[in-house]
Amino acid sequence: MPFTKRFDAECIPEWRKAYMDYKSLRALVYTIEKTNSILRNSIATRPDSATSYVNSPPTQLSDVVARDIESERTQLSNASTREEQLSQDDLGFLYNLLTHGTAQEKLFFDLLDQQLDKVSKFFNEREHDARSKFTALQIQMKLVSDYGQLLKDDEETNVSETSPLLRQHHPDNLHDNDTTWSPFLDKKHHQLDYQVARGRLKKAMTEFYHSLQYLQSFKDLNMQAFQKILKKFDRAAGWKAGSVYMKKVKQHHWSTCNDVEQMIEKTEELYTRTFAHGNRRKAIQALKIYQTAEPHTSAAWRVGLYLGACIILLIHTAYLAWDPETSQRIPHMATHLQIYAAFSLPILFSLGFSVNMMVWTRCRINYKFIFELDPSNNLDYHQFAELPALFLLMLSMAMYTDFSQLLEPAISSQSCPMIFFVAVLCICLCPFNIFYRSARKWLAIALGRIILSYLFPVEFPDFFIADELNSLAYTFWTITYFFCAYSCNWTGLDEHCYVTHMWITPFLAALPPWWRFLQCIRRYKDSGERVHVINAIKYTTSIAATFATAIRRMKPTPGMDVVWILCSMVNSSYTSIWDIKMDWGLLVPQSKHVLLRDDLVFPVPIYYVSAVINVALRFAWALNTAGLTLHSDILGYLTAVMEACRRLQWNFFRLENEHLSNCADYRAINEIPLPFSPPEDIKQREEQPLSPVSEEEGSIEWPSQRLPRRMQHQQLQRQYTWAHTINPAVPTRVGSFYGRRDFEGKREVKKLPFGYASMGRSPSRKSSANSSDDDDDDDDDDDDDDNDETTHMSPRQ
Repeated sequence: MPFTKRFDAECIPEWRKAYMDYKSLRALVYTIEKTNSILRNSIATRPDSATSYVNSPPTQLSDVVARDIESERTQLSNASTREEQLSQDDLGFLYNLLTHGTAQEKLFFDLLDQQLDKVSKFFNEREHDARSKFTALQIQMKLVSDYGQLLKDDEETNVSETSPLLRQHHPDNLHDNDTTWSPFLDKKHHQLDYQVARGRLKKAMTEFYHSLQYLQSFKDLNMQAFQKILKKFDRAAGWKAGSVYMKKVKQHHWSTCNDVEQMIEKTEELYTRTFAHGNRRKAIQALKIYQTAEPHTSAAWRVGLYLGACIILLIHTAYLAWDPETSQRIPHMATHLQIYAAFSLPILFSLGFSVNMMVWTRCRINYKFIFELDPSNNLDYHQFAELPALFLLMLSMAMYTDFSQLLEPAISSQSCPMIFFVAVLCICLCPFNIFYRSARKWLAIALGRIILSYLFPVEFPDFFIADELNSLAYTFWTITYFFCAYSCNWTGLDEHCYVTHMWITPFLAALPPWWRFLQCIRRYKDSGERVHVINAIKYTTSIAATFATAIRRMKPTPGMDVVWILCSMVNSSYTSIWDIKMDWGLLVPQSKHVLLRDDLVFPVPIYYVSAVINVALRFAWALNTAGLTLHSDILGYLTAVMEACRRLQWNFFRLENEHLSNCADYRAINEIPLPFSPPEDIKQREEQPLSPVSEEEGSIEWPSQRLPRRMQHQQLQRQYTWAHTINPAVPTRVGSFYGRRDFEGKREVKKLPFGYASMGRSPSRKSSANSSDDDDDDDDDDDDDDNDETTHMSPRQ
């Protein structure tokens, strides 16, 4: 693989701006090579005067393609002696020599110096953080180990004697009695809390190990980049400067230090001793995440098979549905169609979401980190599309069996929707390790947190999936047909199942915006940011538009039409502006891209087109007032499909904006809480007013150290990171979602007390540590792919 592609593939996306700008330097090398080629060709065409200027004073080339023949010959004659002069390996002599070089050569080394300083500064900062984290981890391991020994020996009354270190990390006894302090409130919770603390440290150590691997990969990949770009320069310029400049590179700490490797070895030893019972092989297998290069051929083949069969069945089903004889054979044909339409929309939407995943993957938008997916166990977009494709095939089979009455009388038409519903439910709730059980479990937990909105702190997957449900409101409207038909045993549907006149329907349709409203209120409660109140008002307008639509259907009057139009216009205008400004992060006043933002992943024209399409589809409800000849049910389904397509388009830019936010902050890790607080945090907590702490936190609590309820959330105005375990004066970072939660984790904390130390987690990425430098020869002639690169700004450039 060419080094350029490998460099882009192996760099950490959120750290991309800290890497060497290899592409820009390589493009400049090509310019130098082209200039020298023109120069040599120009000299070669004048052999009669090639030596007349050999002894003339050196002249600097000031343009990419020099027209002055005398300057060209002088430059060429000077270049002929450079290789011999550089045998001195004198860095100062190199820069003196550059005074006689071309403008491009001077620019190359100026840019190279800037890139070297950038890489060095970033590595030093991250290495300093790693040292602090490793020290904090060692302290926490000692604390948990000591407390485990206390539980084993049942000597809670001798806490201070057993572990002076543990004594330093808890507050003084505030009780009036003579009993000695215990770090837990209730003895029956001791073992559970110890397991929570131990499990959290085990996971924290694993994540810290990964962060060290990423830092080592950052060092190795940049070192290779410097070596390769200097080798290209030597070949293009015709004189050897690489060996001399590499001496300057090696003068920087990051290029020669082995502190990261030592911390990796010590972390392996600590993990082996603490969690692997001395089995180093088992420890290494647990620490490292092996990413297979499986192309998911089998999953892609099955998806293609399912979709191919669906196309055939849907063509036959559509023919049967339009056949008048089918309506005569099947009573309540319209109800059947409404039920199948309600089922089809989320299935088609899920297939569209796999397209979102494919684009994010190819554009290197790290959606797996944003959604906090388990880096060792998550679905590729081929795998994600498999279950929706299977469900669509099952739905097509149910519809064809229903309309054709193929299995009558064994399976009646009325039974087909229920059979499909039960089959899908069985697959989704299957307890066996088939049909991607871990992914189904993750989704079930996410949906459960959405249904119980306001009871949990809101995280990115929570509000993102809730937003997706807002675009599936059609299914919430029409699913009532399904339950009503079977509750009435498919009899008297015209009297009992007139869904548009049921009051339960708008309440069901208003559930997604209601959940988002509660999430916004919870986020405001936890963070105090007023922007969440403004967002909550947006969902209030959605709820108002939903009920206005329902009332208009029940009591169609001119006055109600006006109210419906006003509510819909306010909601569409509000949400359109919010989509583009807040969710996509566009409309930046002083951006270098007009009305966009500085950093873009996709080509510039796509943003303008997408913004117009988004606004137009937000007002798709206006088609109901256009006097179209389409049946209202057909028009309703078409507008629902248009809204689903709008949401899928919205997904691209929403994740892009979140990804760029992570890149701007170099945020490649999640914050995971550590179980014990340092003494400085405890002293500060003593000054806080007292209030109960929820027992669901599942973390180690201190006696008589109750915290305000506002302090129980993980994302507070002040956050304590690893460094605060060692140095409380380290400044903290503030972000709406800084400090994420691993949904795959066991016994993880729901809410974190104020002052708890935390550590980072990041998804697995390829390591370049094992990459060889031997591919440079293959990289020489196959780097022309950069000529096809788009010119828009990207966080990976």
